Amino acid sequence: MIAMNTSNLCQFAFILQTSSSALESPARKALENKAQSDFFWLLVATAFVAIGIAFEYPEVKHEFIEWLRSRKKPWLIEPVPMSRNRVPLWSLVGFIIVTAGVAGEGVYEGLLGINDTKLRKMDEVSLAADELQITQLQKDNLTLQKQAGDAATSAHNAAADAGKAKTLAQGARTEADSFDKRIVSANATATAAEQHLAEARREAAQAEAELDKIRSPRSLTNQVALIAALAAFKGTGYSVRVYQDDESIEFTRTVDRVLVQAGWIRQQPTAFREGITVNVFGSNIADAVPLCIETGIQIQVHTEESLEVLQSTPFAKLPRPVQAAEVLRDGLVPSVSPSDERNVGNSVRVSKIPSVTPVLICVGKKP
Repeated sequence: MIAMNTSNLCQFAFILQTSSSALESPARKALENKAQSDFFWLLVATAFVAIGIAFEYPEVKHEFIEWLRSRKKPWLIEPVPMSRNRVPLWSLVGFIIVTAGVAGEGVYEGLLGINDTKLRKMDEVSLAADELQITQLQKDNLTLQKQAGDAATSAHNAAADAGKAKTLAQGARTEADSFDKRIVSANATATAAEQHLAEARREAAQAEAELDKIRSPRSLTNQVALIAALAAFKGTGYSVRVYQDDESIEFTRTVDRVLVQAGWIRQQPTAFREGITVNVFGSNIADAVPLCIETGIQIQVHTEESLEVLQSTPFAKLPRPVQAAEVLRDGLVPSVSPSDERNVGNSVRVSKIPSVTPVLICVGKKP
């Protein structure tokens, strides 16, 4: 039994060592810490087995001596008979310790297996998301580089055309009045070339602005006005989900600070604590935030009313959580910077599925 458990311990130690090279995240670090704790207690359980076997030694020794006596080989027997007063006690203690050790090994081997499965699933989700994001960024970068190159080429050609046109115009001015038509034509060519140059510069500026939007993290502007609008729904309960990258996690904290200042109450659902979560607001398990794979901010509200009924109901008569969700979306649309039409969902989603909080906010990846 000890040899078999030692092999299992080596296997789990190898799993912990190799899994540390995978992508790091707050949720992954928490699982690794839990696996290391289970591995320690597995070692303790194995030690209990070894100690329990040692406690059974007096019983084994006594049985062996009795066997020698039954074989009538007194020259192999110790001169002083062994007392059995404490042998049953030591044997019982050894049996209890061995039982506890074997049970502990079973429990913590199972826990290590569960944590290893969670770590592998987290690696697969994280790697798949990163591959998709990298592929999209590479495509966007190639497109922008091509646009910038085309704009630069157009600007160079336009500058060359403008220089030629100006040269023609200067030569035409030295001609007699009979060349007036040629001068007018040259001036028109120069004007067209300058307009072409201005357009090329505008395209280059737009391409540079698109690159800046990709590089810049999201932030909230007009926070004072946004907080004032949301304060009308003070006490509204909400929970958040987040896309698993540093920019989305930091932007989630920004949105949460605005909601808290407006008097809204965050409460994370306990049903997700066993899944893949991120410690956005600290190490407290009650604040664990589940992951989402949306793009931009998507807002969902729980209500028993159908979408058709809500659409036909005046805003003032809508349920309070629905009003709060609509005001939140309308306030976020002009406040998220850098601006992008995909920053916030086109509408508030309606769900009849029971939820811990009436409003669910998913902070997806940056568009």
